[in-house]
Amino acid sequence: MEVKELHKSFGPSSHVLRGINFKVEQSEFLSIIGLSGAGKSTLLRCINRLVEPTSGTILVSRSIFDPYADDSIADVAALKQRELRLLRRKVGMIFQQFNIVKPLSVIENVLTGGLGYRQSSLKSCLRVFSIDDRPRALINLKRVGLLHHRAYADRIVALKNGQVFFEGANKDLTESAVEQIS
Repeated sequence: MEVKELHKSFGPSSHVLRGINFKVEQSEFLSIIGLSGAGKSTLLRCINRLVEPTSGTILVSRSIFDPYADDSIADVAALKQRELRLLRRKVGMIFQQFNIVKPLSVIENVLTGGLGYRQSSLKSCLRVFSIDDRPRALINLKRVGLLHHRAYADRIVALKNGQVFFEGANKDLTESAVEQIS
């Protein structure tokens, strides 16, 4: 990834990013440190276009989000919505705030977080999920260390190959059951 002359202003008197330039090669690790309010979060939000940059380029290999692409380079700042959605599926961000929907349980937040991946936004809003989604959500909760915090559900039904594999209270869901579901 390469960022060239990235600028972000929030109005005429609030220039947050001024000509940011850096390049990160494959397998390199980059830390962004600075004082509170220095623009670290704004920079990261510009990179994945949660915030639109005022100007500049953010270059990535097109193969990151397009498996059929050659070695061409894409400017994230110029991606169309469809390509941007594909890129965001491959680029992870951990936010300072949790960005959860408070009335929903943790499992419902995980399931709803897949908007646009496997089902319509309307089905996600109505909390209608496929039978394959719940085991996948449990696996993801395990990956981030939240599976042991069982407050996300009062009853769990896990299906595997169209059959009920586990049904019971969350306290009864063992590690071995989760591994067999996955």
